Amino acid sequence: MAAQAKRAFNKTLVRVDGLLALHPVIHGTSGRPRRHVSDILRGALVLAVAALDSLVVDSVVEAVPSLARKGALGKTAGKWIREDPEAVLACLAEKDPHAALSALYKAQLGQVTFQRASAIEGVLRDVINCEPPWEQAASILSRQSGDSWATEDVTQELDHYVSRRNKIVHGGDLKTGGSSAAAEPIQLPYVERAAVVVQGIGDGISEVVDRRVRNA
Repeated sequence: MAAQAKRAFNKTLVRVDGLLALHPVIHGTSGRPRRHVSDILRGALVLAVAALDSLVVDSVVEAVPSLARKGALGKTAGKWIREDPEAVLACLAEKDPHAALSALYKAQLGQVTFQRASAIEGVLRDVINCEPPWEQAASILSRQSGDSWATEDVTQELDHYVSRRNKIVHGGDLKTGGSSAAAEPIQLPYVERAAVVVQGIGDGISEVVDRRVRNA
């Protein structure tokens, strides 16, 4: 069970909610907010996506020891063994070889980001033979919102927020085209929805990973 990963994820989402709660306090007036007020919203969006990235890696890593004992890891296990057999042999010499293998996996996975839907689905499938989380996330979001979410709604919204995160991190969220250095507008409801979507996806990931560990 990916209990530690889920606890860390939930704590980070609480921090995201705290940043969002600051917005009306420091904005304080109607009209366009000052830049630093909008930057708090941008920071909250970046933090939410980072929390999901960490949840993916940590959930997979937590599942590795149990699945390794059952011989139920995905095809990436064989690939990493072929690429670095000495590191895997070193794990076998440890007091708890399965925990050592988990640490090795974390080092490998830490070199990549898992934010877009295709990347999340791929790492769950290839490392721990886990089903995609989108159907579970759609069910969670539908239940919480009262709206009907399809799996494609979940993946499309996630990829949209990841694209916006990348624009913030790598381009300062500046408007494209023209000579202006103005930033794209960002509003509280937009980031609030992003946080809800990320929470629902994170819950879905935790549930499918836990199910994979139980049923392997």
